[in-house]
Amino acid sequence: MHWLSQLDEMKTSALKEMVNVGISHVATAVGEMSNEKVSISVPLLSGFSSQSLPGTGNGFRVGAYFQVDGLADFSEALILFSQKDAEILMERFIQGDGSIPWDAASLSLADKLSVFHEVSTIMSHTFFSAVSLMFGLPASYALPVSNFEGEELEGFIARTLRQSEGIAIEVRFSGQQSQFSGSFLLMPEVKSIGKFFKAIGLE
Repeated sequence: MHWLSQLDEMKTSALKEMVNVGISHVATAVGEMSNEKVSISVPLLSGFSSQSLPGTGNGFRVGAYFQVDGLADFSEALILFSQKDAEILMERFIQGDGSIPWDAASLSLADKLSVFHEVSTIMSHTFFSAVSLMFGLPASYALPVSNFEGEELEGFIARTLRQSEGIAIEVRFSGQQSQFSGSFLLMPEVKSIGKFFKAIGLE
C-alpha cells in the first residue's frame, strides 16, 4: 500500500497545502520570467511508484531531476513536460516581452538543454524555497540535471531514482499568451517523512 493512502485527513491536507504554496510561487516565478500573469489549475495529487511513473511513455519527453535535503532527510523530485509544452515554456522564458526571436527548430539539443536547465532551476528552487520558508524547514538543493527525448529520459529516470514511491502533482499553467501543463513528482525518503509532519505539529 502506498504511504500516501495511509495518511489521515490532517496530514493529507498538510501535504496539499505544501503543494499549493509551492506551485503558486512557481506560477508567480513563471509569470515574472515571461512578463505575463500566470494562473494555475487546482493541483491534482496522486501516489505513484517508480515502476509506473506518471506520464512517461505517454508524451512526457523532457525532464529535470533534483535532490533536496531538509524537508525529509533526503528527497528527490522530477519535473516532466511534453516536448510541446516544454518549448512553450522555454519560448516564454527567452522571448519575454516578445522582442527576442525564438525558433525552437533552429536550436541544437545542447542549446535546448541549456535553456530548459535555467527554467527548471528557477521552478525547482522557487517551489522548495517557498515550502521551506512557510514550514520553517531549511532546505538545501542541488542544481537540477536535465534530460530530453523519450527513451533517454526514461532510462535516465530509471538509473537515477533512489526512492521507490512518491507524490505526483499534475498542474496546468495559463497566461495571457500561453498555456502549458506539467507534472511534478516528489519522492521524499519514506522513513523520514515524519520529519515534515513533526515540524508542523502533526507528530
